[in-house]
Amino acid sequence: MARMNLKKLSISELEELRNEIEQTIIMNREEKRLAIKEQVEAIILEAGFTVDEVFGKIKGKKAPRPPKYRNPDDPSQTYSGMGRKPGWLVEKLEAGAEIDDFLIG
Repeated sequence: MARMNLKKLSISELEELRNEIEQTIIMNREEKRLAIKEQVEAIILEAGFTVDEVFGKIKGKKAPRPPKYRNPDDPSQTYSGMGRKPGWLVEKLEAGAEIDDFLIG
């Protein structure tokens, strides 16, 4: 590779060169990742396995849970029953209500 005299370049030329280098590095890494992935998949298939058998099922994002409880004072406020209880429900429970009072049909 030919050496460049970087001292002769302006700041804008240096910044442009840096951006080009960074983009090239990113592209090269991604190409290498994809090539390795294809090699691994080929080895797995050649051995008579599926990718899922070797690595297990890849879990995607879980779908949001449907609401289980609804605020009777504001029907747009719901709670799925998972995670931290919303403020409206905490207030009602502290006031003596039972959680089952807010179950959706």
